[in-house]
Order: sequence, then structure tokens, then C-alpha cells
Amino acid sequence: MGSGAGFNPGSMGMINPASAGVLNPAFAREDENLSSFNEPIVESGISLEEGQSPFGEQYILQGKEKEAFQKDYNSIANRWRQIETDWLENAASIAMRVTALTNNTSLAMAIEFGDSGRVVLLPGDAQSGNWMGWHKPTVMRSLKKKGGKDTAELLANTIFYKVGHHGSHNGTASVSGLNHVQNDDLVVFMPLVQDKVPSAWGGSENFPDKSLYRVLIEKSRGRLVRTDVGVIQDARAKKFRAELKASEKKEFTDSFKKGPNWVEYVIKG
Repeated sequence: MGSGAGFNPGSMGMINPASAGVLNPAFAREDENLSSFNEPIVESGISLEEGQSPFGEQYILQGKEKEAFQKDYNSIANRWRQIETDWLENAASIAMRVTALTNNTSLAMAIEFGDSGRVVLLPGDAQSGNWMGWHKPTVMRSLKKKGGKDTAELLANTIFYKVGHHGSHNGTASVSGLNHVQNDDLVVFMPLVQDKVPSAWGGSENFPDKSLYRVLIEKSRGRLVRTDVGVIQDARAKKFRAELKASEKKEFTDSFKKGPNWVEYVIKG
């Protein structure tokens, strides 16, 4: 890409919206042959054959609930949210190169706004060891050499963080992660449906991790959104939000929307 690291699952990439990227021709050639890609998808030892859903039965909609979802999902107003053909784009070529679909094999991205330097951090399922790897001297030098900022600078300027690994204890680093996040404008989104956490993961009691949750509430000053509940209503989070400046409250309220099947936040660069 224009500035920052390349698409290495073990490193953090940075995209500067003001610069244009050049695609690897090999990706385009692979896209042309995607229709012949018929090997079963394997993730964590589960083979997904044709017609088999990768999701548990509790996530499969039926009857009127399914009809209501389809009506909203297929509406003209929400058509832009669909990802039906996104697998045909170049992102699929990158994903297919990750042959072992396991946790901690993630494309982590720090997207920087060119004018303001504000950063959107999307770490995927990267876990603590991966976060530590972003601080390696070779990675830091590579980022700076390509005209970007190093890992510490990107973290310091982060104003939007999509929490990794559903808020697990190992999905967000402290010393090599949150300790570097210092921006007062930080907003946090956590992809979590707490009552659906599998018992094999420790159940809802383990998600989100309590220590991590406390730090995220403090760092974001209460501006923490979860996919299951929307803006969290914990007493401590509400107290932090009450102490925000009027302009900060307005920006957060105006930027956040929650629909029946989606959550949206407008990030201003």
C-alpha cells in the first residue's frame, strides 16, 4: 500500500487514504480462477461442506424472525451494507493465502487519516503475541522507511478501536497495546453477544474479560459499544459519559446508530 507495512499476517499494516495502492498481479489472476475453488473450508478442525452452515443453530433465523431480517437486509436503504459479492474482490485472494485459518493469524490494520493523523485500529483476531510482534525493531523500521508512523505512534493516535477476539483476555495487549493508546477521542466497538458465548470458551462469565473491560471503559471515557447491547449502560461508563464535554457528547451521539441488524459509527477524519 502507499505507506506502511505490507499485507503480512504477522505485522500491522497502515493505509493512508490519500495514497493509492498497487495490487499484486498475482491476486488478480487468482480472482479470475475463484470459480474453480471448490475445496472445503476448514477452520479449527471443522469441515464446511456445500449447504452446511458454519454457525450454530441458535444463530439460524426461522419463520417471522427470518422474514423481518430479510426485509430489512434487502431493503434499498441497506443495500450498501451487503457483502454478498465481496468474496470476489481482492480481499478474498489475501484471505485464501492464509492456509491455516486459526486465531492469531490475522490481517491487523491501522488506517490513518492523512490530514489529521487520526487512526482506526482493526486488529482482527490478533492476540497478545501478535501485538508484541508489531513492536519488533524490524517492523518499526519498515513502517518508518515506507513513510509511515511506527507502531507506538499509530497506537497513540488511535481514535477508534474494534476490540479483538470478542473481548477475550488474550485479544488485546496491555504493555504493547492499550498502554500506548492516549487519545481522548477514543471510541471502542466490541463484537460480542455475551449470552451466546460457547461453554467451551468459558461461557458468558469470561467475556468480556473483566480487567480489559475496565480499562476500555476508562480509555474510551464510557464510549464503548457492543453488538448485543449497543452503548453499554454500566454505571462506571455512564459516569464517564456524563463528564464528557457537550461537544464530545454530541459527536458521539450523532455518529452512532444501531439498526435491527447492524451497528454504525461515522468516523470523522
